[in-house]
Amino acid sequence: MKISISVISFFMLISLVSFTTLESGVTWVSQVQNVGKILKGKPVTVKFEFTNNSDKAMVITRVKTSCGCTASEWPKEPIGVGETSSIKATYSAAVLGNFNKSITVFTDNGNQPYTLFIKGEVVATE
Repeated sequence: MKISISVISFFMLISLVSFTTLESGVTWVSQVQNVGKILKGKPVTVKFEFTNNSDKAMVITRVKTSCGCTASEWPKEPIGVGETSSIKATYSAAVLGNFNKSITVFTDNGNQPYTLFIKGEVVATE
């Protein structure tokens, strides 16, 4: 019995230490960009600014958009601790109506991916 309590205590301590040393990752200025009404046929580009607030340099390894109507650009070089950078996303406004497109950002910092959103409404040109 004493051994099992010691083993459980050991694993709880390891879990606590692991939890407290996790990197906090990225702080986004905003994860949602509402562009309002945009004209059909006129692409719109937004910039998602962020700060690397982890304890080591970070690399964005991949960015995935929810459809082919959204393109993205991101820094390929490492982003140092405390540095600020941005991801650009361009939505091709080809279809009338409301839209809500996601951009998923993957990094090498071990955290879950970050999800960003562009939303708005495409209206007819006059």
